[in-house]
Amino acid sequence: MAPQPIGSNAQKQRLTTALKNICRDYPAGGTVIRELLQNADDADATEVKFVLDDRTYPTENLIDPKLAQFQGPALLSFNNAVFKDKDFMSLSQLGDSLKLNDGATTGRFGRGFNSVYNWTDSPSIISRERLLILDPHQDWSDGGPVYGFVEDSQEPEIKNQMGAYQSVMVHLDRPLDGTVIRIPLRNASQTLKSDISTLSTTPTEIQEVLRSFSA
Repeated sequence: MAPQPIGSNAQKQRLTTALKNICRDYPAGGTVIRELLQNADDADATEVKFVLDDRTYPTENLIDPKLAQFQGPALLSFNNAVFKDKDFMSLSQLGDSLKLNDGATTGRFGRGFNSVYNWTDSPSIISRERLLILDPHQDWSDGGPVYGFVEDSQEPEIKNQMGAYQSVMVHLDRPLDGTVIRIPLRNASQTLKSDISTLSTTPTEIQEVLRSFSA
């Protein structure tokens, strides 16, 4: 019988560390907007719009109480292409994205999407009938739970969670023929515990980025 190990010191890297390194390679500012546009282009979108929503939405009775901190100001990106199953899978693979094997896409292996972590600790994506909430710190989940927001549209937690998308979605209880990415802006209190970035972002700063990008 082969000897058995008495322990393990396997090399591994935390997800938040990997995201911190990606943000170093893809700095905040116009880079984030360009990467979101490239992701839309990858999906063959013909329409893209950005909405800066500076409102704060109700924080009670959400999918998880820890999501209350992300109900504040956010940048939302909408495009008219749906997120395919392989797109959802790509997000879970960071630098080993499935885009690596798709020569028709312009995104850099999908890493570029993660530049949004310059501005947030918990981006979310809605497409078709799915709501994906990314939780890289694993504060309240395994890191990326997906919800059927149409099937569960009458559940109060889903109703309250979906309210934060009303600036770009007319119907919050029907499948979306497109994709919405919500980027809740990292505030000062979140920087104290974030393992991704110590920098906060204000709506005014996002306004300046959008203005300079469109100039």
